[in-house]
Amino acid sequence: MSLDTCIVNACTAAWDESFIAGTKNKNNCSGFLQSVAAALNVPIPAGNADAIMSGLPQASGWKELKSGAEAAQKASQGWFVIAGLKGSDHNPARNNGHVAVVIGGTLYRGTYPRCWCGSIAGPVGQSQGVRSVGEVWNRTDRDLVKYFVYETVSCAK
Repeated sequence: MSLDTCIVNACTAAWDESFIAGTKNKNNCSGFLQSVAAALNVPIPAGNADAIMSGLPQASGWKELKSGAEAAQKASQGWFVIAGLKGSDHNPARNNGHVAVVIGGTLYRGTYPRCWCGSIAGPVGQSQGVRSVGEVWNRTDRDLVKYFVYETVSCAK
């Protein structure tokens, strides 16, 4: 049984909210992530996707994971997991990075976890839990995505 139900519920609730006034979270990946984290009482670095991804390695309570499979496993056990890539780490580099909330479930192509994320790019970069990191990010970038887990369980039995 997946223990990520509270994370999925927080994602569902945050989808049409606005972390930044006037911008729906479904159109703003970092605002969506900030809203979900706040609902779960998980501290994350403030700012846009680039600021979040730059801050996570030094942030208290956060640990980088080795793979998408490990990220999905942790998420299914009730841990809050972030997938992300700074704009400068995309190939080619972009002005904006992208972040997503990882959830449990079957891995896409045996590698990429499912996720929830808003996006300024619209539907191509959005997921309501049915698309994976391997589908939200393009083929050039999806293997560059980094995963971080908050070291306190967000959902419990």
